[in-house]
Amino acid sequence: ERFLDTKAKVRMNGAMRYWACVFSCLVLLEAARGDAIDDMLASKEKLVKGLKDDMETMFDIWNKNQDVNSNCRTYSMCANSLPEGDTCVHDFGPTEGCDCGAGDKTGRSLNEQKVNMLGAKGTSNAVLKNVACYTQGMDAKFRSLSSAVDDFKWSYFGSADGVLVNYPAFMWQRDERGGCGDTYDPRLRPWYVSSASGPRNVLLVIDKSGSMGKGGRMEMAIKAAHSIIDGMGHLDWVGAVSFAGEQEITVFNPQLQRAVLQTRCALKEWFSDLKASGTTSTRSAFERAFALLNDTPKLSGCKTALLFLADGNADTNQDPKSTVVNYIKTHPDTVFFGYTLGDGVTEEGRNLVQSIACETRGIYIHIADSPTGENLRTQMSQYYEYFSLQTKEPTNIVRWSEAYLSLPPIWGPVVSATIPVYEKGTSDPAKLIGVVSADIAACSLWEQMGLEDEQAAKELDARLAARSAECPKLSFSECQLEALRPADRRCGSCSSANIVAAEKKMKVSNPFEGTSVDPWVTGYAPSSAPRSDKYNDKSCSANSGCGENMNPKCASAYCVKAGGSDPDACEYGLFGGAPSKPNLALILGIVFGILGAILLVVGFFLVRKYMKKKARIPTPAPVAMTAPAAPPIDPEVNPAYIPSGPPAYAEPYGAAPPMPPSYPPAYPPGAPPFSAYPPAAPPMGVPPPGYPGYGQA
Repeated sequence: ERFLDTKAKVRMNGAMRYWACVFSCLVLLEAARGDAIDDMLASKEKLVKGLKDDMETMFDIWNKNQDVNSNCRTYSMCANSLPEGDTCVHDFGPTEGCDCGAGDKTGRSLNEQKVNMLGAKGTSNAVLKNVACYTQGMDAKFRSLSSAVDDFKWSYFGSADGVLVNYPAFMWQRDERGGCGDTYDPRLRPWYVSSASGPRNVLLVIDKSGSMGKGGRMEMAIKAAHSIIDGMGHLDWVGAVSFAGEQEITVFNPQLQRAVLQTRCALKEWFSDLKASGTTSTRSAFERAFALLNDTPKLSGCKTALLFLADGNADTNQDPKSTVVNYIKTHPDTVFFGYTLGDGVTEEGRNLVQSIACETRGIYIHIADSPTGENLRTQMSQYYEYFSLQTKEPTNIVRWSEAYLSLPPIWGPVVSATIPVYEKGTSDPAKLIGVVSADIAACSLWEQMGLEDEQAAKELDARLAARSAECPKLSFSECQLEALRPADRRCGSCSSANIVAAEKKMKVSNPFEGTSVDPWVTGYAPSSAPRSDKYNDKSCSANSGCGENMNPKCASAYCVKAGGSDPDACEYGLFGGAPSKPNLALILGIVFGILGAILLVVGFFLVRKYMKKKARIPTPAPVAMTAPAAPPIDPEVNPAYIPSGPPAYAEPYGAAPPMPPSYPPAYPPGAPPFSAYPPAAPPMGVPPPGYPGYGQA
């Protein structure tokens, strides 16, 4: 600034103050908007935590007063009709969304006063009745939640034994074969898995040797891998290695990837393309897997699940035990889950994998061949239960899912706010009862954030992930770990009595086990009878069109594909018909950012130019203060100085003769004053007129 004149300084400082003010205002506005979004999310989390507290209290009351004669009844999602009082509700769709399609103003038949239930395939009536008993009265709690926040849609509870309790009550759609919810298990859904086990890293090491082509094993393995991937979410990181011979080891990606929808879809496709051929280079496969983990700069920060599947013994010189055990000893956050499939694995091969599990506090399971592969899918998908064994004071945070297509489908993607429910008391680890969750339309949150396009989804995802990133606090004994292992593949580190005690401690109690019970309200039990048309997917119609609580932007902008109860998220895509409307806030931010950058660059060059200009102005050299030289002496005026003889130089312009010591002598009277003399002597080498040969006085 010292090179700038006063006016330039004033102009520059004024401009700098102006733009500093503009940028400061933008930063403050963005910070205020961020605080408002966090406050909005925190208010919803508080409501979901309240729902969890209600569920824990109700379970505690039931658990202390269990009665095998309890008259607990519930409604089935697979019944032929809904409980009396169902209405046509437009805030839920149907799957195409209100006003989607050719002017079709249809809705979904719901009962907003009741909850109803769906059990995973194979769930006993005893389990269903137990859940019906300890969730009695939850319909009022769900109604209260829904009335508190308009944008809460489905509210539900998934039990640890595979039962879904949903509000409001609705009819689960039947598939082409007439099945109703046959493939649905809440414990395998991403909202449940993420809430129960927290963020994790998952690395699958899957055998694709030639023997995997027998008996449909490769297809079973692919189906199991897909199920594991479907249970993951944006809080997790995932990678995969498939192996046969040493030259036939392939990886999905050189590093683990964040398990967002695009990654999950690509990984499922990668598994689908696997073909069985070659030998079994097991040790080399693990070396490649550990290289992936070491080469990934960022992971979830929580535990790593190493899932290994093979259907045969390792090749000669490919024993993986030392490689795996040594790695896990130096990386104790890695948990080994070993699975062998079919009769191609010898007892020696099974013992090898089991010994790895026992030496690393892992789990080993052998699965027999089966026509459907359901056993393999179920066993491998339940690996996350290891991470749900939390301390007696478990993590009490709401975890948010990424935006996804819900089951049952609703208009557009939703995000789920979830929190695990534990039995009250001093149990260590805490006993998991299940997970409560509430769905919110993603577009409703985007609108509250002031954003409308895909950028909003990315910002929302980042915020939700940051709020959900806390790792679970794992704590369990060796006996509890033994209880998780199959009875025929335990490590012998705990007595049978202690294992039974540990199993009882971890399992939700059920007084109805071993008894014949009917949990269903008469007339609303599972049924395969034909339903009324109003319970079809596009179920009901009314002249009123959209309900008053329906978000018009969500209704018109996010139309989920019609048909079926299990939309293909990979085919549909996360945003589907999402509008590509211009984002005003983003545009303004970019414009101001560009203007600011231009001003900074221009200002820099102007200042630089001004400084260079100042530097080019010549600075006067210091002047020596000397008296002016005296003029030549006229002999007539001063006869005391008369040159004697010829000069000592031949050339007329050589060096001047030496000065006499007495020079200059006193001036005679009448000489002109000193100040009257000429100001300077003639230039060097130019003799004054009349004095040829004289150099300089």
